Amino acid sequence: MQTKNILLMILPLALLFDAGCSKIDNYSAPNSGIYGTLTDAETGGPMILPEGEGTIRLLEQNPKYPNPEPIALAVNSASGYHSTQLFADQYEAFPLALSGPFVYPSLDTVLVTLKPNALTQLNFQVIPYYRIAASVSDTTITYTITSSNANTAAGGQLTHVYFLISQDSSLTMSTASNLPGQYYPNQFPASNISNAMLGVQQTFSIPFSTTNLSPGTYYFRVCCAGSNSDAQYNYSPTMVGVVD
Repeated sequence: MQTKNILLMILPLALLFDAGCSKIDNYSAPNSGIYGTLTDAETGGPMILPEGEGTIRLLEQNPKYPNPEPIALAVNSASGYHSTQLFADQYEAFPLALSGPFVYPSLDTVLVTLKPNALTQLNFQVIPYYRIAASVSDTTITYTITSSNANTAAGGQLTHVYFLISQDSSLTMSTASNLPGQYYPNQFPASNISNAMLGVQQTFSIPFSTTNLSPGTYYFRVCCAGSNSDAQYNYSPTMVGVVD
């Protein structure tokens, strides 16, 4: 009889524990999202950004969470960002400083309300340090680098210019590598770099014989950085060229 009493006591406790666990685990899943693009505040045109060059930061604004964990959304190669895994709530949103080769001129955070079962669009205007127009013929790249007005006003000095070739269409300073056992062998630096280059059409011929590549179709790109850009590179659009 004593054994039966113990079992009868354990059963209600077990049910209570199970009910408590179900209540704890029964929370709402993320049911909202956000998306947007980064555009050039000076020209109104699109930004040229490689995948992951730039971050949009969100901070949830809810009295229940006085110290919210920052949410980082990476900017993609189309200069856009998105997330569909957010909770419906109010958020502060802004492009994170030094996360990409641009400045955020307004420096303002934007208060955005994300609604349940909906995607909210929020675009930002930023300013690149440099803009690069380029074309390629065989292994010769013709290019022009211009400094943004904001970068010029801040005394920016052009310090690095590179020419990239790769079989990888996501061509960046991190992916321009084909030759085993060497470090970034398919990045070629310009010489005599100064602000005198700005706004003036230039040419550069890639020494193709040193790349260990065979004739064929490749991706090309020009990138540059300056004294204000904290080692963040601005890029030209990716070009496709045929090397005979």
